[in-house]
Amino acid sequence: FAKNLFGYIRKNSETSDVDAKRGKVRVGRCTLSNCELSDPLQLVLGTPKPSCVQNYLFQEKKRAEIEKKKEEKKAIKIDHFALYKKGAQLRGRKFYWHRDPVTANSAPVKDKVGETEVILHPIKAGAYGEFNITLLGVSEYELGAVLEALCFSDYGGAYKIGMGKPYGLGSVNVDIESVSVCKDSERYSSLSSRIEETSKELSEDEIKLFRDNFKSKTSKTINTVNYDDNQSIRQLRIITDYHHRPDNADTAYMSLDKTSLDNRLKGFNTVTDFKEKQILPLIEDVRNPATKEKR
Repeated sequence: FAKNLFGYIRKNSETSDVDAKRGKVRVGRCTLSNCELSDPLQLVLGTPKPSCVQNYLFQEKKRAEIEKKKEEKKAIKIDHFALYKKGAQLRGRKFYWHRDPVTANSAPVKDKVGETEVILHPIKAGAYGEFNITLLGVSEYELGAVLEALCFSDYGGAYKIGMGKPYGLGSVNVDIESVSVCKDSERYSSLSSRIEETSKELSEDEIKLFRDNFKSKTSKTINTVNYDDNQSIRQLRIITDYHHRPDNADTAYMSLDKTSLDNRLKGFNTVTDFKEKQILPLIEDVRNPATKEKR
């Protein structure tokens, strides 16, 4: 579905043949207003490491085993890599929690920039802008999918874009201002219709109908009674919920700096933490900041 909507380019490593499909989505340029740069930040940014099985493989039995040994105060020696050999299930999709952003006070620019460090110039909060998304030759189902994907704000959600996402940067809100559609049969019926680009603006009820039809059809496809009750959708709503984001300490990253505030709040010991990595908690197990309970 994603390949059909967004297109792809793939190259055969053996024959060097290229197979490509043109996407149906065009995203226009966004010009920002009220745009001010904040003080520069010096941060360490990495890339996913497949060997970090604690993040990428589903292993709830291992988690239970570790917790039991902790209670019994026994030595913990777990062979996480054995899961690769057994064909363990992948955890899911990669997302970033919304966090209170790092500031120049906690990540000042130093005289020397390390090999793994970058200097960023973030935009201050409050910038806004407009952009157009054009869909070409999509079905009603595909239109509903795109509309649903652009309506995170209905659930209190926000998107993450750009660099520095692990440090709380890049959280943005998107609102749909208007949606106009034109059937291909009408658009290509004559030259004048192409030039005039006649289209119909959808009402809020019509937009909701497209979204509801997408969710209904998807529920049948994945054999779920209610789209909103699907585990993947529930988890997506939790991790993109900007207004109820967890405390920074509850989504802390391991740091090379033993004096890191995040690490001290979590009680991490940097040396043993990288040697014996913790299994990444499930999204539902991260505490709700309002109730301090699991979600």
